[in-house]
Amino acid sequence: MSFNVTIFSPSDLEYLVAEIWKDDELVAVINQETGAYEVEIVCRKSGENWKFSLNEWIEVLEKAERRLNGKEP
Repeated sequence: MSFNVTIFSPSDLEYLVAEIWKDDELVAVINQETGAYEVEIVCRKSGENWKFSLNEWIEVLEKAERRLNGKEP
């Protein structure tokens, strides 16, 4: 299983938003509407807790931040 980061520009928000997906399920949404990055963790469809390595999570958060800042396509 690996993460996928999707960047998009919602019509109702001023800044870009990043979605973090694992397989076919949304894990988190990152936005910066308050002036700082905020991470919203999404509950799993199954109701179980998400579980993955800390290093894997840190890497995907850093990737999302780079993409939101235009430093990575």
